[in-house]
Amino acid sequence: MFMNRSLPVSVIGVLAAGTAAVLLAPASAQALSNGSPTANGAYSFTARLQIGGRACSGALVDPQWVVTAASCFVADPAQGIQVPPGAPQEPTTVTFGTGASQLTVEASEVAARQDRDLAMVKLANPVNTISPLALSTTAPKAGDKLRVSGYGRTRDQWRPDPAHTAVFTVDSVDSAATSTSLPISGSSSPDASTCQGDSGGPAFRETDGRVELVAVNSTSYEFGCMGETGTRKGAVEARADNVTAWITERIVNGRAIPGIVPGAIVDFRGVHSGRCLDVYFASWENDARTVIANCHGRANQQWEVIERAQNVYSLKSLNAKKCLEVTGAATHDGAPIGQFDCRADLTRQQWELVPAKDNTVELRNKATGKVIQPTGAGAGEGTVLVQAENRHTSDQQWSVRVVGKARHDLVNPADPNRSLRVTNDGLANHYARHANGLGWIEVINENSPELNKADATWRILPGLADGSCYSIAAVNVPNAYLRHAQGRIRLDNNDGSALLAADATWCARDGLSGRGVSLESWNLPDRFIRHAQGQLWSAQNGGGQWWENPESFAADTSWEVVAPLKK
Repeated sequence: MFMNRSLPVSVIGVLAAGTAAVLLAPASAQALSNGSPTANGAYSFTARLQIGGRACSGALVDPQWVVTAASCFVADPAQGIQVPPGAPQEPTTVTFGTGASQLTVEASEVAARQDRDLAMVKLANPVNTISPLALSTTAPKAGDKLRVSGYGRTRDQWRPDPAHTAVFTVDSVDSAATSTSLPISGSSSPDASTCQGDSGGPAFRETDGRVELVAVNSTSYEFGCMGETGTRKGAVEARADNVTAWITERIVNGRAIPGIVPGAIVDFRGVHSGRCLDVYFASWENDARTVIANCHGRANQQWEVIERAQNVYSLKSLNAKKCLEVTGAATHDGAPIGQFDCRADLTRQQWELVPAKDNTVELRNKATGKVIQPTGAGAGEGTVLVQAENRHTSDQQWSVRVVGKARHDLVNPADPNRSLRVTNDGLANHYARHANGLGWIEVINENSPELNKADATWRILPGLADGSCYSIAAVNVPNAYLRHAQGRIRLDNNDGSALLAADATWCARDGLSGRGVSLESWNLPDRFIRHAQGQLWSAQNGGGQWWENPESFAADTSWEVVAPLKK
């Protein structure tokens, strides 16, 4: 099995020397001759790639990534190997296994090295049923034994199934840290060689039951391969052991979920149930349980993303401002998922959004390694959420939707004075101001009285109840803040009470209209500062009061934070 594309001896000599010329002419794809079929289930990380009309091999190194040869993505490697990053230029599929257990996945992205015949292929859907091949960081030595596997041609088969494998000896190794290739020759059989279809197949070290990727097949002399008559033996491998940092970087970056950035506001809809991750009855209590419930888009189903490490997040409820966690740090299956005061040091509040099938995610806890699912894989309204071992099933998978972005950047704390300008079309130069202890909007321009300008200038300060949100103080009335009371926005003196602090704290997010910012009540989530008939109100979209009419709600609750009118 293993026959690579035939290369002139002069080119192969350059490849074996490990120079950059390795990219100029790795021959056509290969397979193994004088090897043996893999035993059932053995080396299942070995992959067959179909790139347009060309066949290659590769190895799964992460549920989302396969390593292979960059030359597989070039029609004529003799003309040079320049593989554009991004989606493959030809339809590409990656297949694992044989028979009834065969699994085929489309490739969505290719990233190739420029200094050697090595590429990484991202899979459109992760493969979770096969253990990936580990990466080796130990340099090979002359005389080391490496096993090579691939789906290339054999001595007597054009398209073998299953994969074939053979053991090879490392002939020599360039000691330079930038060495890109190494020559190998048959060991399990002195006549073993790689053939067409084997390009990109893994060369791996086997030690005490552990297998580690060292290189991928790049070039061979195709000795003994079906249809070939050459007499020279051996092959040349592209090294992977000294670029594991590059491979790991691609893997980690590839796990990022589009739109999941610090401050993103998201909701999660269960694939199996069609219902959303919900804090039961919008509770504010610590250890309140979470459930799946009909999706309604209110604050107890929305979560702010807080980054703790790369691809590791806490999820803070917009309702109670508490973080999603495994209750009590329990480690057993069935432990409930709840909410608790957010703490950066608690790994039970840290979650990996693991890419899953069809652009969904699995919510895996950093402390326990388990994922969120409804109890008993249930789908009914109010089914309690628990943690369980990851089976990669639809009840453990969630569609994640970005619905907004929290804003923590409205002002420089050293320069907090700002004015709030209406964003509605047709209401130019309308600003939020106070008058007679209440909130209003009014036309204010450079010719307006200084009092009006002062009334429409505010100090935007860290929130009295929550420093991650804001409180809005008048610049011309000492210690007075905008608060809600019975729906109306008022200017009241800070009496030091917890109620005043809560009523006068507002959490900022990107404007609901797509312009400016919207300011949501800290203690009455889903209610925003809105102007209606010239007055300022705390309003819920579609609520039961006249000022909560859904018409123009998004525009009426979106404000531009601008330079202060009163200098």
